[in-house]
Amino acid sequence: MKIGYKLILGFLTVAMMVGVIGYIGVANSKHIGESFEQSERLDMPSLIATMEIESAARQASIKAMEYSLRGEKGDREKTFEALEKLDTHFNALEKSEETEISVKGQDPGDEASRIQAIGYKIDNLKTIIGKYIALKDQEISLEELFVKEEEIHNARKDLIHLLYEQKDYERKELDESLATTKSKITQGANIISILSLVSVFVAFLIGFFITRSISRPIQKLKNAANEISKGNLSITLDINSDDEIGDLSNAFNKMANDLVKYHKNLEKMVEDRTAELKTANNLLQKEISERRRNEESLFKSTNLTQVAYNQSIIYAEHLKKEIAEHKLAEEALKESENRYRTLFEDSRDGICISTRDGRLVDINQSWLDIFGYLREEVINMDVRGLYVNYDDRIRFQREIEQGGSVRDYEIKLFKKDGTEIDCIMTVMLWRANGGSILGYWGMIRDVTEQKLLEAQLIRAQKMEAIGTLAGGIAHDFNNTLQVILGYAQLLLDNK
Repeated sequence: MKIGYKLILGFLTVAMMVGVIGYIGVANSKHIGESFEQSERLDMPSLIATMEIESAARQASIKAMEYSLRGEKGDREKTFEALEKLDTHFNALEKSEETEISVKGQDPGDEASRIQAIGYKIDNLKTIIGKYIALKDQEISLEELFVKEEEIHNARKDLIHLLYEQKDYERKELDESLATTKSKITQGANIISILSLVSVFVAFLIGFFITRSISRPIQKLKNAANEISKGNLSITLDINSDDEIGDLSNAFNKMANDLVKYHKNLEKMVEDRTAELKTANNLLQKEISERRRNEESLFKSTNLTQVAYNQSIIYAEHLKKEIAEHKLAEEALKESENRYRTLFEDSRDGICISTRDGRLVDINQSWLDIFGYLREEVINMDVRGLYVNYDDRIRFQREIEQGGSVRDYEIKLFKKDGTEIDCIMTVMLWRANGGSILGYWGMIRDVTEQKLLEAQLIRAQKMEAIGTLAGGIAHDFNNTLQVILGYAQLLLDNK
């Protein structure tokens, strides 16, 4: 086979294996895309409907209380609109869960019980709010309204508790879907890696055999040429191949035969011409002169060796100086790290460093005090579980990566014991030397007590306003009553 054909065959083989790897990669990507689509189609609607129910419940409660304070019809209408949204979103939740159970072939037992419990809590909240509105329409006393407000608060709290459980369940299903997808990605990557290694190995073998089929005959040609240069004109090549090297081997054998003929003629000419002896003598004298020049060069190189030795001493002194400077730089770096660690640990605000996927890398003692964890419990812990509202995590991450940092961001988080706290967060990106995002560096401050004090102040101001209004009304009523009593007394006196 011609050398060109061998190279083309090897190229086509490697190209075919690369094509197979590419096809597997495309098929795996398509399969992963379908898995993502199914997760988005089945898991996301239930999660969205759950969050919409929670929002509608909060809105209905707030509007009902605003109606009790201001008595505006617009607040009353918005309250009933929010209650209607509760039914709409609950129907959407039921429908999405039925679709998910049907597609995945799951047992509907626990899921159906949870959905039924949510429906019962929604009906209970609607009933209490309806009674609350009716009592307000009847203009009952504020004390009775406050009692009903407590019932609304408890009913909404029970509903939101179930909604949190539902959201946790949906998030777990979503995480399982993502884990399955990641497993498929890993499996596909492993298959592609193995095939890539096999392709590299096959390409190496093909290259080795092609190179060997070319280099071995060439090496034989080289050895034969060396033998001929030594005077062995009887050498012949035994290369049986029908490629270019075989043609070259035949030409070489023909050349060797011609050299034998020329050598015989040359020997005869040497015998006839003794004048060649003089030429040989001249060549010998030239060689003697060349050796003398080589000896002089050797003497000069000895002197150069001494100069190189002196230069090596100078280089050693310079190297010693560089080592001392490097040690000073290391000590300065260590001192800087100690100062940073002191500031990190002594800060009154909670400080944490996490990876991009939410895994904690380092925290200070203030952070542990805020959330009630031990240090060994939180290293590599997923901070996504701390968010009361999972959407806050997504929105928070998007704002950080778009703007580079987020300052004084108000958010609700869970402590270790499950209690909710109000926090203010300031977060910046943690980047590598090349600019890529490694994770996040953040400071957290617990403002729960401050929020409670603000809420109590607002409530006190509302009660003061209600008292002032009631006092004004009583004063006006008393004035009107005095006028009526005065006229009645005049009528009695006239009689």
